[in-house]
This record gives sequence, structure tokens and C-alpha cells, in this order.
Amino acid sequence: MARAVAGLQGRPVVEALVQTSADAEPEVAEAGLETLCTIWRRDGVVGEDLLLKLDPQAQDRVRALGVRVAEPLVSSVHSPAKEQSWSTTCWYSCGYRT
Repeated sequence: MARAVAGLQGRPVVEALVQTSADAEPEVAEAGLETLCTIWRRDGVVGEDLLLKLDPQAQDRVRALGVRVAEPLVSSVHSPAKEQSWSTTCWYSCGYRT
């Protein structure tokens, strides 16, 4: 499942997976976290705001991937136009500084 879903892109998809990783059902939560790890491993970077929404154990697991943690730009304004892609090629347009 993680590989199939990891092809999806966009902040709404990633935010939904972050919420899924906190699901009460352990299997659902694990599937969400595994998918996030697959996406972030591929991209090589994770947004700090998204990382901090995960529980501490999940944060440690993501950090163990060796991905870069990007800070949100303070002056960034979120808009649908910025949701083209969640790959490393659009970190600036998504409001992240690398």
C-alpha cells in the first residue's frame, strides 16, 4: 500500500497521512506512517511542521531515515496554487526553506 500511495503528491495528501498515522487502529496508523516514510525517503526532505504533528516515536522513526528537516517560511501564505507537487523541486513554492 505504501508504495502505491507514495506516488500521490500534494500537501493535502501528506496532511491526511499525518492524521492517519495517529489513528486508534494500530494497523491503520502503521500504514499511514509507512506511507509517509516512503514519500519522505523518496523526497529526502520533510516539513518541520508536519514532523512535529507526529508522536515522538514516529518523529524518531522519520529522523532515522536521514531526511533533511525543512523549516516553514514565516512569511509564506498557503494557497491552492502552491500545491502542485510535494517533491524537493517545489519546496520553495510550498513555503519551505531548505
